[in-house]
Amino acid sequence: MVPLRLFRAAHIVAAVLFVAAAGSVTSAAASSALVIVASSPDVPAPPGFGETVSIQLSGRAAVSDGPELDGHTPQERVESAKGLASGRGARLVVWLDVPPEGLEGAPAAERALYAVGLVRGNPELVSTTKVPAGDGPEALRALGLDVGEAMGEIARRTRRAEDDADDGSTSESASSDGASGDERSAAAHSLRRRSHALVSTGLGLAPVGGNIGALVELIGAAGVAQTRGPRRLEVVAALGRPSPSEVQAPAGTVAISGVSAGVGGRYLVPAGELSAGGHSSLWLSRISAHARAATGETGSVRRLVPVVRFGPELRWDLSPQVALRAAGSAEVAMRRQQFAIRGNLVSDMGRVRLGVRLGVVVLWP
Repeated sequence: MVPLRLFRAAHIVAAVLFVAAAGSVTSAAASSALVIVASSPDVPAPPGFGETVSIQLSGRAAVSDGPELDGHTPQERVESAKGLASGRGARLVVWLDVPPEGLEGAPAAERALYAVGLVRGNPELVSTTKVPAGDGPEALRALGLDVGEAMGEIARRTRRAEDDADDGSTSESASSDGASGDERSAAAHSLRRRSHALVSTGLGLAPVGGNIGALVELIGAAGVAQTRGPRRLEVVAALGRPSPSEVQAPAGTVAISGVSAGVGGRYLVPAGELSAGGHSSLWLSRISAHARAATGETGSVRRLVPVVRFGPELRWDLSPQVALRAAGSAEVAMRRQQFAIRGNLVSDMGRVRLGVRLGVVVLWP
């Protein structure tokens, strides 16, 4: 038997793990907005530009230095910035560049601040603003304020897009901006939630629980990932095959094997190449136990046990489609599983097991 003190401690740890999962989602959401400060080969950024943006957006976004944008013209670099925003899940990409022709109040010798951002996952040129020449404190302060205004514009566009989607009026919104029929159709499509097929595989290790030692479980899952802006909700169905175990006692030996099936969800918020969140799922485990008494008698039993699993999760994006997954897991069985031979307890699987899961997640398309 597992001592009552250890059993209570396992429940406490499981509760702490659940709170940590909720905390990781909350903290990740607070810093989910990523702003990338990129550069142009034609107009170098003044010293301290990145630091000024970090100060201006403190508490609103995480600011990261970005690469020099590809392209020979400002328009080509706008397209490069759109790809960067989509690939990194950035709320905003900003850089200084040559002003476009026709920008009011911008002589050819001056510079402009470009801002590209994600509106419900769709990259758009948010603003092109004339900025004063010079590298002094006032010029930097003006740049910081312009970036803050671009962040506000992203928020306004996102709210309008969500309202239009909810009201079924995306075509009317696009038409008010003078868009053609094809552009209105594309705009309406871009405002929808984007869905991807998902497959994942990995290993789970549960070293704590009962008296049967560590369990290694091979897990495969398939489902749908739905992205709305930078956030992602995944709904999956999974199969698990834990490693068999054997417990020996004076009364005899019990060999245990099983298979599990479950459904659940995962919620993730990105922060650069990393994403943090949590997972929860409901499983049904079929446990098979085969006993051999010390006197040579044998017997077997099969049981179905509902199990709840939950915990925090961390992802590292290797590409927009492939990510490494690491998750903590608390597994709580709806009833305790004990196996005895002639009234003598041999195997106790406990009710709570704590473990980790490592794997790979692939999205398509």
